[in-house]
Amino acid sequence: MADPIRISTLCDTPLLAQPIEQACQTERDLRFVGAVRGLQELLDYRTPPEVILISGQSADEERLRLIEEVTTSLPRAATIVLADREQMDFIQRALLVGARGFLLRPFTGSELRETIRRMHRLQMDKISRLAQDTAEEVVSRPGEILAVFSPKGGVGSTTIASNLAVALHQAGQRVVLVDGSLQFGDIPVVLNIHARTSIVSLVDVEDIDAELLARALVPHSSGIKVLLGPSELVETDAPYPEAVARILTALQQQFDYVVVDTCPFIDDTTLSVLDMADRIVLITTPEMAALRGVKLFLEMADTLGYPASKLLMVLNRCMSAFGIGASEIEQNIRYKIAVNIPSDGRLVTHALNRGVPLIISDPKSGVARSIVQLAELIVGQAERAVPEEHKPTIPVGGLARRLRAVLASE
Repeated sequence: MADPIRISTLCDTPLLAQPIEQACQTERDLRFVGAVRGLQELLDYRTPPEVILISGQSADEERLRLIEEVTTSLPRAATIVLADREQMDFIQRALLVGARGFLLRPFTGSELRETIRRMHRLQMDKISRLAQDTAEEVVSRPGEILAVFSPKGGVGSTTIASNLAVALHQAGQRVVLVDGSLQFGDIPVVLNIHARTSIVSLVDVEDIDAELLARALVPHSSGIKVLLGPSELVETDAPYPEAVARILTALQQQFDYVVVDTCPFIDDTTLSVLDMADRIVLITTPEMAALRGVKLFLEMADTLGYPASKLLMVLNRCMSAFGIGASEIEQNIRYKIAVNIPSDGRLVTHALNRGVPLIISDPKSGVARSIVQLAELIVGQAERAVPEEHKPTIPVGGLARRLRAVLASE
């Protein structure tokens, strides 16, 4: 016998949940797991509910936003709105933001149970179809891996990675954004994402298929998919380099671009990402500490045999007060800057605090236009990429071991 359908209610008062709990008590295929008052309580369940009943008692904009957040954060759950017949306009808007169905009050226990079963069945059918469609839409060639990296923190890498992913999607590409920070990733804050699914669910899986990816990825309102980092600190000796390599390979089969926001330091996992990347979007700012780190990284990249075509230099916050000029930077690091992103701290901070990508909230800004320019440059260069059979095979291994092997062979 299949496991019972897990049901939860989201309502302002526990009294509204009592008739729902009573209606499920005698049914072997239904299990009421509890009443909650907010999204975070739903996300705190170890096993998320499969059906969420949301009361439309306060039929206002705040309730609509909550419904949208629930359906985005828990895409596998069937969300059902409980409302009065006079609230049809609210019900219609709730369906537009992601609710699976509705049930008009007053309702009988029998009507409630039938609606729960029917909506759950429809949701499972939808998930199955999406998984099948995803499997059939495998790109004809593996997608490109873009590692957004800086050897110094605080230079805006996460903001650039997130907005670049959205810009690539707006250019007609299928894009997934991967939080490559296994300790303190900021993508949930930058994109205002609340979800329990993360890369952790894929780490121990040897054969990652389309259905597993669909479960782990979080859809964002911009149209991109997101693979979040762990919500808790992970063990540093966990086999993440090998796991990340498997995960990125699986994502390449489903997306045109896999954008990875990496850590601002090089450990075995970050090195694995940089090795696999078709291109490294190297971020710096016009300040000595950041430029020194970039110069050292360029020397290391040369030692590891990364071709110059693999690196795309991006100067962020250029024209900031007392900053070093772009031409002076190029002369100092002996590397061409591909894109200059202007300094606009007020606008960027406002977008970060709202959790809305700046390319969506302020598309005409200089920052947004520069990121679009970066996306167009990447897409334009895709046809001139090195064919897969000519790409060097780089083994996964520790940085010190890799460098010793390279130096010993010279």
